[in-house]
Amino acid sequence: MFNDSEYKRYARHFTLQNFGVTGQQKLKNAKVLCIGCGGLASSAIMYLAAAGIGLLGVIDDDVVDESNLQRQVLFNINDVGSKKVEIAKKRILELNPNIQVKTYVSKFNDTNALEIIENYDLIIDCTDNFYAKYLINDACFERKKPFVYGSIFQFEGQISFFNGKTGPCFRCLFDSWPPPGLIANCAEEGVLGVLPGLVGILQALEVIKYIVGIGSNSLSKLILIDTLNLDTTPLEFVQSKTCPICIDKNQFKDLPRPTFNKCESHAISAIHLKNIINNVTLIDVRNPDERQICEIGGKLIPLYNFKSSVKSLDAKSTIVIYCKSGARSQEAVNLLLEEGFKDVFFLQGGILAWINEINPNLSKY
Repeated sequence: MFNDSEYKRYARHFTLQNFGVTGQQKLKNAKVLCIGCGGLASSAIMYLAAAGIGLLGVIDDDVVDESNLQRQVLFNINDVGSKKVEIAKKRILELNPNIQVKTYVSKFNDTNALEIIENYDLIIDCTDNFYAKYLINDACFERKKPFVYGSIFQFEGQISFFNGKTGPCFRCLFDSWPPPGLIANCAEEGVLGVLPGLVGILQALEVIKYIVGIGSNSLSKLILIDTLNLDTTPLEFVQSKTCPICIDKNQFKDLPRPTFNKCESHAISAIHLKNIINNVTLIDVRNPDERQICEIGGKLIPLYNFKSSVKSLDAKSTIVIYCKSGARSQEAVNLLLEEGFKDVFFLQGGILAWINEINPNLSKY
């Protein structure tokens, strides 16, 4: 059942009322998949590893960047440039060599989703984009797997639990998604470093309670976390009467999901911009504080002021818009397209792409 090391390691669980040896054995038998290996996962998977989950799966294709270190405490400065899942496996086994770790250096997508989650009892959503979150929901309900949703933005977080069998599902909670670029990620809008750690721990808590069979979970509730006021608010939600999964029982392959970018034809590379930069109207839609860190010129019109500034722009000129990584500039391009502008573009990858490809001497943030 347990070796001598495990008896010592899990001693506080063994003596815990309504948990004990039986609960610890359930954790040891469990197989949990963490989709995403960033801020949420940094705390979630380490606490699950410490708790003794028998098999932890981690999927992500990203590498460690120095800007991750402000919140992704799973990594350190020596890990920059390494695959996140490889570092995660190393840290997990350093913490608890009694468990198994399986890694997938890949994006979680509609071609591998069903096959991967089939091998796990429960899924943790530690992703940062709408496409992945709808995909996780759809795959989990197709395979009847429970999952714990988590999300962060600036100073606020959210968690919820879905059982994968009966509604409501994630589509009942969010029956539609915003256009690409409307909701920026944490690279664009920032995030308080401790926030993903807090939300990730709560996700791990939901996993442990479900597996052991103690307490109640956040099924049919969206838990809102406000770090500025140290407050949590539970919002109850119900099954949608128009849900394509819960009501219409659509199959996984037939479900619509959000895309990353609806204005791809208006993207230009950093190299292309370098060649035409003196012949275009260049606009920076970042915030003034970001502009102080680095810039490539152009007029500063923060995105929050952009709509009111559209009339001041020349619709006959070629306009190129940039931000940090591309999300806000896409939204600005979409606004101009709606106003009838034709010759408008955004810098793909934002100023980070410019730094990587054109001028590495600029400060990266």
